[in-house]
Amino acid sequence: MERLLDMSIDRTVEPLMNHIELLQQAGRKEFQQTTRLRNQYTKIIEQAREQIHSEEKGKLLTDYDKLACYIHELTTKDVFVLDIETTGLDPFNDPIVGICLYAEGMTPAYVPVLHTDLDNKLIEGQLTLDQVKYQIKRLFRSEAKWINHNIKFDAKFLEYQWGINTRDSIYWDTMISAFILNENEPTHALKPLYAKYISKTKDKQSYKDLFEKTPFNYIPLDLAEVYGANDGIKTYELYKFHMKYLNNNPKNKGDFKKLYDVFMNMEMPLLKVLVELELTGVEIREEFASELKDKYQQLADEQEYELYAVVDKYSNAIAKHEKLQDLLAKQAKNKKYKGTPYAEKINFNSAPQKKILFFEILKFPSLLRKDPYSCGKEHITVWLDSDKLSKEQRNFLEVYQEWSKLNKLITSFIEKIPLAKEYKTNAVHTNFNQIGTVTGRFSSSHPIHKINLQQIPSRDKYIRKIFKAREGKVFVGSDFSQIEPRILASLSQDKKMIEAYTKGTDLYAMMASEIFKKPYEECLEFHPITGAKQPEGKNRRTQVKSVLLGIMYGRSPVSIASQFGETRQWGEKIVADFYKSFPEIQTCTLQAQYQARTLGYTTTITGRKRRLPDMKLPKDDYKYISATRQCLNAKIQGSSADVMKVTMVEIANHPRLQEIGARPLITVHDEVILEVDKEFALETADLLETVMKQVGERMVGICMKCDVEICEVWSGDDVRSTLC
Repeated sequence: MERLLDMSIDRTVEPLMNHIELLQQAGRKEFQQTTRLRNQYTKIIEQAREQIHSEEKGKLLTDYDKLACYIHELTTKDVFVLDIETTGLDPFNDPIVGICLYAEGMTPAYVPVLHTDLDNKLIEGQLTLDQVKYQIKRLFRSEAKWINHNIKFDAKFLEYQWGINTRDSIYWDTMISAFILNENEPTHALKPLYAKYISKTKDKQSYKDLFEKTPFNYIPLDLAEVYGANDGIKTYELYKFHMKYLNNNPKNKGDFKKLYDVFMNMEMPLLKVLVELELTGVEIREEFASELKDKYQQLADEQEYELYAVVDKYSNAIAKHEKLQDLLAKQAKNKKYKGTPYAEKINFNSAPQKKILFFEILKFPSLLRKDPYSCGKEHITVWLDSDKLSKEQRNFLEVYQEWSKLNKLITSFIEKIPLAKEYKTNAVHTNFNQIGTVTGRFSSSHPIHKINLQQIPSRDKYIRKIFKAREGKVFVGSDFSQIEPRILASLSQDKKMIEAYTKGTDLYAMMASEIFKKPYEECLEFHPITGAKQPEGKNRRTQVKSVLLGIMYGRSPVSIASQFGETRQWGEKIVADFYKSFPEIQTCTLQAQYQARTLGYTTTITGRKRRLPDMKLPKDDYKYISATRQCLNAKIQGSSADVMKVTMVEIANHPRLQEIGARPLITVHDEVILEVDKEFALETADLLETVMKQVGERMVGICMKCDVEICEVWSGDDVRSTLC
């Protein structure tokens, strides 16, 4: 490949050349290949100039002395905005091309670093990388504090690519403060929030609107200057707006004071922890992943065979269905499907075909008001909750659900995880989004391959085994035992639950004993003295566990009953018996619903809000019914998320854990995984358990238990005995 940069240019060229080469390999060289695309690019730029020419211009800093003076002035401010512009989302491969700077009372500035023409030749007049890095490092060494929108994104780029430690300067993330103030915003992106709360007008200046898919390094400097300048101002104005509600002013009492504490003492410290966690990443076993794919594919094929066995019974109806036949004919001609089971058969991954199969061939009832003919997860849940399916329909749906789960595991994890390996670090780096769900629980994703580790089934130990500790190190993992039932015990102040946790008795066996009026010993899977198996005891315990978890997660009695192949009446009776034995839990449920109905929101143990506006709707509205099921669940799941976030912060900041180099790598729901040298594994396990129990008991007020594991692969065999 032709060298794209002049080696005589006074800058660190090799990383830049690597970046550009990677961009070209990804297909972005199209900008320099055809006249058509060059003309298209010209039109995009002309249109962008027309749209933003009237906007306030910033200051383009291409003179070193002027940059130094500007940085010096920033260091005298209490807070500053710094926003980076990049060519993509990957801090390991997509280079920083410019820096946006702003502070109150100053003209916003843009510092170009890697802007190129369409031939990937550096535009003249830009400062060298070393010059800009030096000044930005100066800024982060000062007492001024950093505010930005989605600050974690910028921090990772600056730390990995430029070696700048940003974490001591991180102060305020307007994306997170926006979430704290309203988790139900349609989007927490900067420009829509600014347009909604500050300018009160529709903002047409999203990057996509202005430049479509043009990489930012191709944006001319005059446009980059205006675009960057406006981002800095918008971020600062949104920060000031949020400060009206989230502040430490003694007059700011009640809900907003609690929300400020949540934001400043939990979410922002956590953000700093996640920066290191995401940059560290975790190593994987690629060969094991390949073997696992073969195993899971075989299981999926077996389930698929059962599906086709049912479908084949309806071959006449399928043959007579003209629209379905048209779809199948087009599919058979598609090169994509040649040599696959779907070449001439119904494709269970095809939404149009599934729609016809479910509703017109198999005659599934439509039970959703919104999107009534979908075959997605929501409709499947509703179907399984109902008593309107035939035995054959229910059996088919259960097999389909299992097949779907296996396929998701293959396509979403087993295939993707090896693809996500970053060969510069020999690790997989996923993003952990602390505002990824409305309840406050984490979500996770890879910037390219979209891997969500939070969705790995906790019972699936094989997929977790893809992840391994680095050479000479081990994983030390710990998860809270029954954290959500413990939170329910605390919220409800149910004396029987609290006593069970205090004494260490089996919660579900105790509950089964109360409901079924059987001795406690007869509600255990194994007899506590003889050790003999007790099928009836196991069944009682399982049923009660499902009822309790079902109540917490907002499941209906029908859904609970269907799990055991029972009728609606059976489900309604066991739920009624449960509430009769544990009235405090029913009271807690009703109180959560009352709070949401009267205030429009419910709260977690930290005071963080979960807003449920649908609770204001008429009681017969399906959205209201759905919202009522969320009230208790939001309190419990949200509180669990709060406990985990505080736990992550305290683990990361623990002096001894820092001293021995134990660092968090992964968090999934109520579990955290640390990596540490083998010689410190046992000590780390003790410290981790202690910290987690202390945090949990302090926040929840209930005796906590943690299950700790030391292993060389995630969810692998415990190697504690070999370390003693």
